[in-house]
This record gives sequence, C-alpha cells and structure tokens, in this order.
Amino acid sequence: RLGATYVYQQFNAKVLLGKSFRIPLGWQVYSLDLENNPDLKPENALSLELELGYKLNEKLQWRVNGFVINLNEPIVYQGDINTYTNFGRIENWGIESEINWKEKNYGAFINFSLNKPTQ
Repeated sequence: RLGATYVYQQFNAKVLLGKSFRIPLGWQVYSLDLENNPDLKPENALSLELELGYKLNEKLQWRVNGFVINLNEPIVYQGDINTYTNFGRIENWGIESEINWKEKNYGAFINFSLNKPTQ
C-alpha cells in the first residue's frame, strides 16, 4: 500500500494506492469433500482512494472519500459443482462522507455511503 497525505491549516487530503493478493487455501484446492481444483489461481486486488477533509472549527470536522476497487480472479465457491473457482473480475466504486462533532465527554457523527458495481 502506498499513500500520501497533505495538511494545510484546516484542510487535509490523502491519496492511497493498494495492491493485494490472496492465495487459495489448501482445502480449497484439494479436499476430500470437494472436487479437486489444482488450477485455482490467486486472486488479486487493486484499489485507489482519495480523501478530502476540512476542520470547520475545533469541534466540527467534515470529510469526503472516493474509491475504486478492482478484484481480479476472485476465489468463489460454486455449490452446484461443489468446488472453488476463479470468477473473473469484479469492480466497484463508491463515495463516503462524514461529519464529526466532538465535545470533551461526548460526540456525534453523521455519515453517508454509496457503493456501486461498475459491471
């Protein structure tokens, strides 16, 4: 994961780029109860995230965050053939926003989130 942040007075920004993978577990490839699948490949993901925030005053903060996640060859279970397979590609994007209010002994927040697949 690679990230960069920027802070200037009450304004802040963050950019994150992530790449990850997950290898198939042994029981997903070879199992007595499942169909064997020696061709199962690791799944990998790529994500990009941008966040902007502003401190309105000492007690009130606001931020908005946009992201895109691309998952290639996800490992999924197929019950009809009782095995794990690689699925192809899943991509989604989203936006989140949050307002935080903090006092000394209590606080509150309101958030909004939207997440949509691209395919």
